[in-house]
Amino acid sequence: FTEWNPVLIVNKLIRGSSTVKDVQMLLERHGLKVNTLDRNADLSDPDLYEVLMQHYLGKGRFVIWLSSMMSAVEQQAVSRYALKGGRILLATQSIAHSPSVFDFKEKILGIGQYIRWAGSGEFETARGEGDDGKIPFASVVPETGTEPVLVDIEGRVAAVRLDAGEFRTVFVGLDLRRTSAESRQRLLGE
Repeated sequence: FTEWNPVLIVNKLIRGSSTVKDVQMLLERHGLKVNTLDRNADLSDPDLYEVLMQHYLGKGRFVIWLSSMMSAVEQQAVSRYALKGGRILLATQSIAHSPSVFDFKEKILGIGQYIRWAGSGEFETARGEGDDGKIPFASVVPETGTEPVLVDIEGRVAAVRLDAGEFRTVFVGLDLRRTSAESRQRLLGE
């Protein structure tokens, strides 16, 4: 990057450019500049992620990670970042199985062992792109100390926030690409 801005967006989405632009616009409205790492960047070595993400530790700095599937390498990078005091918003509908996946889900994200595909849900504060307004999402079970921040009208939890003292994570089980631009901006603004 030519400049180290306070926010890093890691875009691992296929066809996710409009989602990233919406997130960038929202952050810019709040006076936050962004660096973006797209899915073509080769950071297959976990140490490269660690070196990059250390620039986003500290007051006023955070990472937004947008992904269809969190790989084991990515889980490790997010865990290391969080445990060093990082703040991260992670939006994905699937987390790959790895030797440490259960600890990652429970201790870093604050969710139970299972992410269940819930199909499409109707939310009071968010709308999908389609005529019915429903949004595809993965339902999670919040662990003790984790606060649900988005629940569909059937009571299924789609997003949680964990403030663990030394770090803070927000897990969003929505496919943000399939939400309306207005809803994306409202969700990320919360």
